[in-house]
Amino acid sequence: MIALAVALSGLAPIPAPLGPEVKLVLGSLRSGERERIEKALGPIGDLPLYRADLDFNPSTRMVTGKVLVTVTPKQAIGSLSLRVTANANNEGAVKLSAATVNGAPAAALALTEGSLYKIRFATPVPAGAPVTVEARLTAKVPAAEPDSDTLATDPDAMDGPGGDYGAFSVTPEVTCLAGLIPMVPFIRADGAPAAAPSGIGDLGTFDPSHFLITLLVPSGYSVIAPGEMLGEVPDGQGRVRTTYAVAAARELPILVTKGYQVATVNVGDITVESHFSAQDAKTGQTVLSHAANALRTIQEKLGPYPYRTFRVVEAHLSNGAGGMEFPGLITVATSIYRGSTNPLGAMGMPELTKNPILSPLLSAHMGSMIANTLEFTVDHEVAHQYIAMLVGNDPIEEPIADEPLTQAVALLIMEWQRKPLLAAEIRGQQVKMAYQMMRLMNRPDARANRPTSDFTSNIEYAGLIYGKAALMFDAQRSLVGADRFDRALRTYVDENRYKWVTAKTFTSVLARSGQGEQLEKLRRRWWEEKHGDEDIGAADLESMIEKMTNGEGGAMPSGGPVDPKLIEQYNDAMKALMGE
Repeated sequence: MIALAVALSGLAPIPAPLGPEVKLVLGSLRSGERERIEKALGPIGDLPLYRADLDFNPSTRMVTGKVLVTVTPKQAIGSLSLRVTANANNEGAVKLSAATVNGAPAAALALTEGSLYKIRFATPVPAGAPVTVEARLTAKVPAAEPDSDTLATDPDAMDGPGGDYGAFSVTPEVTCLAGLIPMVPFIRADGAPAAAPSGIGDLGTFDPSHFLITLLVPSGYSVIAPGEMLGEVPDGQGRVRTTYAVAAARELPILVTKGYQVATVNVGDITVESHFSAQDAKTGQTVLSHAANALRTIQEKLGPYPYRTFRVVEAHLSNGAGGMEFPGLITVATSIYRGSTNPLGAMGMPELTKNPILSPLLSAHMGSMIANTLEFTVDHEVAHQYIAMLVGNDPIEEPIADEPLTQAVALLIMEWQRKPLLAAEIRGQQVKMAYQMMRLMNRPDARANRPTSDFTSNIEYAGLIYGKAALMFDAQRSLVGADRFDRALRTYVDENRYKWVTAKTFTSVLARSGQGEQLEKLRRRWWEEKHGDEDIGAADLESMIEKMTNGEGGAMPSGGPVDPKLIEQYNDAMKALMGE
């Protein structure tokens, strides 16, 4: 391991396909996965290879080093474009310089838009000939939002874009470096490169690629990334170099933690890891259990998970984000971890903990709701390992192609685990409520199938994409029956593993067994038209609170009459929480 890590500190252009670097990344795959990749994409050695040798200084928040991108073009090329996703919401944070092409200086390196670099070659590269672009990378990572460890309870905070939701940020406990590695954007059907993140919704996705990265950090810090950790080697100067390798992944997040603990469990031959702050150890163990159960369940229905490891990392996400998905790794928001054990504190209302009447009632109700949110968030991000990570789509142009189906699969995970009552409760709390809260805040129903740039706020995006659009699958499943729907879901994943789909693909697969016209009519009704109030119901605040106070949410005590003054105080508190 020492020799390997030292060798990686002096990276050189990739030799031939299935050279040592490619062989290293293949070690991240489970048995049989290489064959599935090659069936979908062709020779494993022809996939893009991203290598990086980086140094992170937490005190200055600086990342420095070099990156190498090797591609095998299918036609002659004279330039290569690289998207630095982190720059889309943090202008100028990541800079590339001193580019070379196959060891010779590039003709030009230019920033053609805020997050897209173009490297022009001095000499065109013929089809089928590997080309390696190398560049120096320098990045300044912004500090996280100050409220990144508290739950979003202020509606005004959601009335706008979310930026990158903390995906590229620093806190004393955890640094998130998602989007740091420059990557070749996939080409859309219209011939244009995939767009940059818009500030609402996901950050984007890329063609399945190989990654081999090293990161040097001070002793006492840990590096977490997807795939196989190949070694941790001290450099003799108070720092440690950590190396990771992963194959056929659409993105590579890097996280740096301090003071975190890790718990592990095996699901067959898969090692599931939960990484969490020491103060959140109890919730970290709960997250591990949720992740392992979800991974075990979803494999039975949708086929094998591709990697030998699966990691869940607690992260300081912001602007209402509960979790983020990457191949082989997910993050879950610190606010949910802490809300599970101290709901009022996590909601930024510690003063209510001193109220002898409201504190136990609000804590009981909010604690139950946040516990549900924690399990649903983990299930949702596990579902993303199949919907978005294995089966790819354009989440900027067509977010409706993965987020609504992921919501539906997360609910199905609970039903497949024989938790139908919990699934029904969360469907009301997390899915229907997203739409109803949007309507309560005077946002109109609208067409859901739009690019992320067409949404005006997180409130609208959540209401239409995570709420209304997700319920379309309930309607389709009711029409065709659970067995047929679940079989079509497995076929959808099997046929499109490592490929790209559109918003119509799943309905087309489901329609092969008949009722195509009715299924397409449902898709249009829920995604292209405006029937949300009719199909879901437009809730009012009084009725929502009534459901909470009658014991449906577990807030009010049962078994006897409740003091009307107590209910009145509870109602007033709930209205305050909901912004009225």
